[in-house]
Amino acid sequence: MITRARENDGGSVAVRNLYLRFVATVAACFVVLAGVAHGAAFISVSDTVSSSIPGAPANHTIRFTTTTAVPAQGTITILPQGGAFKIPVSSSFLDMDLSVNGADRVLGPLPLASVVGVNVGAGVSGSIVFTFPSGVAAGSSVVVKIGKHASVAGIGTYQIRNPLYQGSYRIAVESRSAVGVLFDRAHAMIATLFPVRVMTSLPITAEKNASFEPTIATTTTLTNTNGTLFKVTTPANVVSFSDEVQLNVAAFTKENIATIAPPPSGKTEIGVGYELNLTRILTDSTVSSFSNGATFDMYYADADIVGVDESTLKINKWSGTTWTPVSGSTLSASENRVSAQVSSFSMYAIIGDESSGSATSGGGSSSGGGGGGSTAASSKKGDVNGDGKVNLVDFSIMAYWYKRADPPASIDMNGDDKVDLKDFSIMAFYWTR
Repeated sequence: MITRARENDGGSVAVRNLYLRFVATVAACFVVLAGVAHGAAFISVSDTVSSSIPGAPANHTIRFTTTTAVPAQGTITILPQGGAFKIPVSSSFLDMDLSVNGADRVLGPLPLASVVGVNVGAGVSGSIVFTFPSGVAAGSSVVVKIGKHASVAGIGTYQIRNPLYQGSYRIAVESRSAVGVLFDRAHAMIATLFPVRVMTSLPITAEKNASFEPTIATTTTLTNTNGTLFKVTTPANVVSFSDEVQLNVAAFTKENIATIAPPPSGKTEIGVGYELNLTRILTDSTVSSFSNGATFDMYYADADIVGVDESTLKINKWSGTTWTPVSGSTLSASENRVSAQVSSFSMYAIIGDESSGSATSGGGSSSGGGGGGSTAASSKKGDVNGDGKVNLVDFSIMAYWYKRADPPASIDMNGDDKVDLKDFSIMAFYWTR
């Protein structure tokens, strides 16, 4: 799984990379399990794929050894799991290579003399059937390539699309006689996994990953630990392309968000804040803006608005330095919901005016962290938020100030007017002490 730091509004790739030094992540790669036999079985069946991302197009390299001879006009069929993988409508023999015992076979649409015929059944319950005019001997090593890495008849164009959801899926292989008698059958297993997306260096309380075709209107719902919901509705044709996208939504407590993005004076954030990332799976690139706006529905609990003027609640977007109300933000107090339409993804939160006599929060709080707020006094080195211990919360606050100008004195561990690796080394000495 490729861990990729993303630079949002005000984000820092350097900070993300620094965070990764503290957090180990597992590379997302394909998983190939041993073939499982059904009656007579092929030997050593495997399938190597070029991408394990759900919904991504991928090259397949399928290897196996025949147990039973395939007679003249017999077939070998590749059967991706029905309802999961999708074979493109335009896929043909030009997107495939086939070799037997290291020798490339000539492929074509029909089995003629020395030409192996290829019949492609497209769609989500598709199949690829190879018909051998002269058969295949028992004990033959067969390699089938499907996708852009095919090169014998030309450079391949079309790839099989992965299933849209995380999980384990079958790629079955079977051989039959010309009249359909089954000889050998086995399958390999492929695991599809979402890549880890590190967006901010804050502890995540809830997360939702979803992949979908952007030509179709889609609603993605994240459920928070307190039962409140965040719904993201993307309209049909939300972007200018039609291939699949992956949406990642991460939730953070308002206290943690305030350490890097404190609300303005006299205002307070309520409930849970969110950061969103939309990725084009085909190119593994971040989508920065939309052709049609997405709609946010943020829900909150009654307990979230204690000390807050509910009528002033609006969805706000973090620019990297300030919170800005989203134009057209609307409140439905009866449903405890604030809604707005957005044209790009970033960090968002519900912010409102403090009620008369309520305590100042965020940047004006004595418990605020980095991002411009003062930090609580503590005699312990490295305890930048003053809770009496040095842990990941303190690291998150310091990470925000990494290589930024004018860090607070409580965060600049060695007093050299900057936060760099020396400061993190000092923090590491006091870690969990």
